[in-house]
Amino acid sequence: MIPRVKALIFTVLIIGIVSFVAIEAYVHVMPMIDHGTIAQHDDGTVVNMNASNTVLTLKSAISGKMVEYECSARCRSQIQHIHRHITEKAHTDVYFIQQGAGLPVAIDVD
Repeated sequence: MIPRVKALIFTVLIIGIVSFVAIEAYVHVMPMIDHGTIAQHDDGTVVNMNASNTVLTLKSAISGKMVEYECSARCRSQIQHIHRHITEKAHTDVYFIQQGAGLPVAIDVD
């Protein structure tokens, strides 16, 4: 094989591998930076939000159970986005913290 072709193939492979590793690192590190190390994650479909927009119900993709989350101020600022997810039955990620024995507090819903 011509040395230039080998060099091209090697370069493309290195760029691809480095890009893949960087994207994977970003996906795992960014939630911790955005939400802190105590935040937990759940995902599924939001099925309901109470009338006062303070509690949302998520059908968890992980456990299959209905889980209720109390909305934090940041969560309540995303009400229109959450209602769109309900209407479209869109997959939703919920980052939450558990505070005492009450409902988990959703700090970010997307």
